[in-house]
Amino acid sequence: MSQYTGSIIGDLDEVRGFESLNELPEELRDHLNLLIDVLRSYRSGPLPKTIKMLPHLEGWDSLLEMLKPLEWSVHVYPRIVKVFASKGHEPANHFFESYLLPKVKQDIEENKRLCVHLYEALIASMFRPEEFVSGVYLPWVQSEISKTEGVILSNLIKRATLKSRFAAVALALTLEEDFSIPRSMVIETFLTKKYHLPEAAVQRIIDYFISFDKDCTVYFTDEKRMPLTWFKSLLVFLEFYRHCVNPSQREKLLKLCRRHEHPQITPEIRSLLGTISPN
Repeated sequence: MSQYTGSIIGDLDEVRGFESLNELPEELRDHLNLLIDVLRSYRSGPLPKTIKMLPHLEGWDSLLEMLKPLEWSVHVYPRIVKVFASKGHEPANHFFESYLLPKVKQDIEENKRLCVHLYEALIASMFRPEEFVSGVYLPWVQSEISKTEGVILSNLIKRATLKSRFAAVALALTLEEDFSIPRSMVIETFLTKKYHLPEAAVQRIIDYFISFDKDCTVYFTDEKRMPLTWFKSLLVFLEFYRHCVNPSQREKLLKLCRRHEHPQITPEIRSLLGTISPN
């Protein structure tokens, strides 16, 4: 890496009020362009001073946009995520949603997988659980999400140590999205973590499954039934939360099992429903 330190701290008053690099004084513009070039080619070593100080400065968001983070080397991201995560809610949430997530999705689209450096950056973002949920998880699960992305996001949820209240919100909002295999994979992962969910969240999950008691052929796989992850999600839910199912809901879930059957999993689901009192 170049020995350029990228120190423009004393000149930042000149950046405020400008919307693009081209509007800046020539000397400062050249300084920032050099910093961008350094970040594009960064591989290892200390980050430039300006980048480390960035979230602590007034007008940091405008300057950040001028520095074109989506063009930076992926090697920058694990380090810069920690810088923004250390500052607080607004800088962390902004960087996660506006730059980290788009960079991740861009990398997956281009390479059909996620590079280790961006995965490390996602892991680092989970040290701010609230910002991870609001800035990474929710925008991701509410976007067009591929199976590869579903696998990666599920793996992150498996590794995350979210408080129950964050998990409940994330799960509830995921249930509101249109059904897809990647989202179902994420729901299954949440359920396997056995969170102590509030009653309202558990009831929302029950309603979610009951809502599939209809023609769902649009979601069917080549086996002409719901995807495997949907059946597994229902099974896992009943394994851990069946004590919250009332007799009326039990009957509706049994009816659901008559509409959607899996030769191996549905008998297990029926068996668990059989342990719930019908009265």
